[in-house]
Amino acid sequence: MLDWYIGKYVPNSNFTYTIGNGTNQIIVNTNTSIFYDSLSWDFGDGTISSSLLPTHSYVTDGTYTIKLTTNKCYLGQPTHVSILEKTVTFCSHTNSVFPNDLLICPNDTATLYTQTADSYQWLDFFGNPIPGEINQSLTTGPGEYSVITTINGCSEQSEPVFIDSYVPIGNEPCNLGIDDHENQNEIILYPNPAENILTIETVNSIDKITVFDILGNKIMPKRVSNSSIDVSSLANGIYFLEISSNNRNIVKKIIKK
Repeated sequence: MLDWYIGKYVPNSNFTYTIGNGTNQIIVNTNTSIFYDSLSWDFGDGTISSSLLPTHSYVTDGTYTIKLTTNKCYLGQPTHVSILEKTVTFCSHTNSVFPNDLLICPNDTATLYTQTADSYQWLDFFGNPIPGEINQSLTTGPGEYSVITTINGCSEQSEPVFIDSYVPIGNEPCNLGIDDHENQNEIILYPNPAENILTIETVNSIDKITVFDILGNKIMPKRVSNSSIDVSSLANGIYFLEISSNNRNIVKKIIKK
């Protein structure tokens, strides 16, 4: 009677994690472990946790092993243990994906970008590599995406971004406009969030740059060059960057951290 559970009801550790927007931060976003009484996390830097879905920030760059251990104890039997380990690497470079939180019409696609690196690998929601997507940009449909960039032999995964699909009501047309997305993608801002210098990449010449806070007040940060501004003096928060180029004004959201 004591053997009825063997091989069937033993613990099985399973989890996924994503990169957070904090410094060297990971967020355990799923924990689908089964048949366990207790669990413990070891983040590889001397820090442990017993939370179901912990968040952890590493003090220094490096490669760390995230270990989840689940335990199941049956009366009169040895404790059954399941261990799953995954690694995470944080480099001196911090990559990001932009634009973020896109909304597109059904059957449309959008293009995501990341900073210049030696190599790229785009990932899907589950953190799996998307076959063939090894360029600086990714053109795709709705979903959650991140990218691994490698510089000087060090590979780091970005915080994920989300592309959502507009759901029309009845026969209501989708008026988001493909041209709007194309115009938005003509201009790339990085890093975003920014702490000091914000760089603006565009194939067109920039006539004017204006920054507004969330109340609509005009802010005048120092313009370092034609393609960059110094945001170090701004308070942390959300701002809107209005870029005048080729007789058009394009507004992009930026975050000062």
